[in-house]
Amino acid sequence: MLQYTAELDLEKLQNEIGQFANFGQYRMAGLVREQGKLNIKEDKITADGAATIQNLRLTSPEGLTASEKMAQIDFATSYQAKEKLITLTSVRTVADFGRIDINNSLISRAPDTKEPLRLNASADVDLNKLYPFAAIFASLPPDMKLEGTAKSNLNLTSKDNTYKVSTDLTSIKNLKLTSPGKEPFSQENVDVTFDVELNPLDKTIDVKEFELTSPQIKIHKTRISQTTQNGKTKLRGQLDCEYDWAAVSSLASAFMPQDLKLYGKRADTINFSSEYLSAHPDKLLENLNSEAKIGFEKAEYMGLDFGPTELDIQVQNGLMQIAPFSTVVNNGKLNFNASADFKQKPAVFKTAGPVQIAENIQINDRTTKKLLMYLNPVFANAVNVSGILNFNCEKLAIPLASQQKNKIEALGTVSIEKLKLQASDLLGQILSAIGADQPAQGMTIRPTKFALQNGYLRYDDMQMDIGQTPVNFQGVIGLDKSLNMRVLLPYTAGGRSVRTDRQTSEQRVALPLKGTLDKPEIDLGRLLEDQLKQQLEQKLRESLQDLF
Repeated sequence: MLQYTAELDLEKLQNEIGQFANFGQYRMAGLVREQGKLNIKEDKITADGAATIQNLRLTSPEGLTASEKMAQIDFATSYQAKEKLITLTSVRTVADFGRIDINNSLISRAPDTKEPLRLNASADVDLNKLYPFAAIFASLPPDMKLEGTAKSNLNLTSKDNTYKVSTDLTSIKNLKLTSPGKEPFSQENVDVTFDVELNPLDKTIDVKEFELTSPQIKIHKTRISQTTQNGKTKLRGQLDCEYDWAAVSSLASAFMPQDLKLYGKRADTINFSSEYLSAHPDKLLENLNSEAKIGFEKAEYMGLDFGPTELDIQVQNGLMQIAPFSTVVNNGKLNFNASADFKQKPAVFKTAGPVQIAENIQINDRTTKKLLMYLNPVFANAVNVSGILNFNCEKLAIPLASQQKNKIEALGTVSIEKLKLQASDLLGQILSAIGADQPAQGMTIRPTKFALQNGYLRYDDMQMDIGQTPVNFQGVIGLDKSLNMRVLLPYTAGGRSVRTDRQTSEQRVALPLKGTLDKPEIDLGRLLEDQLKQQLEQKLRESLQDLF
């Protein structure tokens, strides 16, 4: 028997052997102290002892760090020289993040030994304290926060390049997942069982069983397989699930529009398949085939409150089609159908043709702040907004990549009836200029054709009727809240008044606007300049007429 003690500085060790071993730009630091004993008998060596790691620190190539003040490791191992078997009889790691046990595990053997490799592990850990280590090695978002306590039994066996990974039960208590600016996802209890086979050489994955049970999400009867042969990869899968949209929306909030909230309980089956060249895994979506019926009891998005809705989604060879559907929105009606071709870069979500998307939808303060302020500057900072909106869409194209906001295209005609609003600075300035009061019965925005392209919304003439008084808007509004517009007052340059029942072809007084959508205001300097310019042009025309 040989007793020993050892002390090792991990940072110095890495500096010494870094020229011979590739650590993938990962850095480590900490002090290891170990004591134990070795027993050598014939062709078998056994070792047992204990080690501590003080001030352990791991750093990823991206600069992420994870640290542990003190970790205790108790171990018992054996090595059989003839078969080159290395067995972890027992290894227990206790640290601030919890406990991990490995028992009766064969981690190395001679190539001609038939006994399969195996790893039997169990864990009882604090996910919040373990997450920094997982984020380093699994490329997880470093700004995400994971909380809860997990208990798990994990079994891994390996034979002929095939690995089988399974757990009889992994249980998580008080799970909470938080991302900056997103709604947290939480479940009191989550139980998971799975049985998966992998072959890294053949790049095959066979999920024979996967079940997840929690109060709001249940996944069962799952079967997923991925096989690679002759340079092609085939992916097949079926997912039966029951879920509550409130929980799923929180879980997927990082990948969904920020203002979208879905509600209702569902039970759905999703089938999918794809076949693509193995050298181009990015072609998975381009060759995807899938079908699913998805719906919700209600939804909220940018001030729009949706009623019960059912969606029929089909994907064939990367072309996604959402069948035409109608649903109740804000006591009105929304009609929609769209498609997206994943072979396009970026993929664009677009309508199949002209459709009246909005029928008699009631607007409110939320729709005003999210949508209508980009339609007309009178909606800036407005409150107590009400009215009935209609929108006939000729074309709508929305890139699925979030960074492509300025590539959104929309062509159509919009109108608003029975419009009422308060606290609009610009409307107050206009009413003061025309000497009118806001009508109690509401205002009207007449049907107006507009185009949204390259980040700018344009229209030639949007008429707002304030009682019998027309006020017209012309120009461009940017999605960046820039403004290049003017307002035509209900007066001609000659001082005649204009009414909705008494139009004129004479040139009207135009008020140029300045500022941004957050604070639009009349540009009096440009107004005087424009009036002077108009007077000079009028004098020039009169002089030319006298001359000829």
